[in-house]
Amino acid sequence: MTLLQSSCRVAFAVLLHDLGKFHERTGQPVSGNLDALTTLYRYSHAAHTADQWDVIEQLAPDVLRGNVFPFTGSTSAVADRIDSMANAAAAHHKPDTLLQWIIATADRAASGFERKKFDEYNDDAEGMTLTHKNRFQARMVTLFEQIMLNGQSLKDKFGHVYPLQALSPQAIFPAERSAAEPNTDQAAKDEYAALWQLFLQALETIPKSHRKNWPLWLDHFDSAWLAFT
Repeated sequence: MTLLQSSCRVAFAVLLHDLGKFHERTGQPVSGNLDALTTLYRYSHAAHTADQWDVIEQLAPDVLRGNVFPFTGSTSAVADRIDSMANAAAAHHKPDTLLQWIIATADRAASGFERKKFDEYNDDAEGMTLTHKNRFQARMVTLFEQIMLNGQSLKDKFGHVYPLQALSPQAIFPAERSAAEPNTDQAAKDEYAALWQLFLQALETIPKSHRKNWPLWLDHFDSAWLAFT
């Protein structure tokens, strides 16, 4: 069971390696020095991952807190902090230790179908989207508008996007971009901030008794992660 739990902790760190992309888009500041964290992790979204890990950890079971094998806790001696779960997850663009490389490799393998080379992925990790919107304003495009018949071009397509909402029977339908895609960063960040708060509230409503059951808590968390991201 110990080996299984250790493997699950690594998998959990992989699952949340881009947690910072969610939080960064809220426009909310990090508790630490963003410039220093960005230098350490290469990108600001990775800095947000490291910063917000404590928030998630406070709502997580004890099996994810502190010195939990194979990670060290963020309260460990400075020399050991490099392999905390938060640091290992956030360092996926600048891996150094074995645990960091495991998470970085999982990220590359999972997204390999759409990235020719990892260097190209790093260079364009925070670039523009298919609809030429930045990472705050862009909304998910629909697959159906990417179907090309008789040599059609994708130019001037993407007239519809999915609104930034928690998964629901209503949210599965795309809407016109003019209505669903914000035109200002502040409006876009406000939408993300509201969604982020709903995500945290969902984690807070997980019964405390279920936090003592690692598999059961993971089921709760996975449902929330799917619904809000």
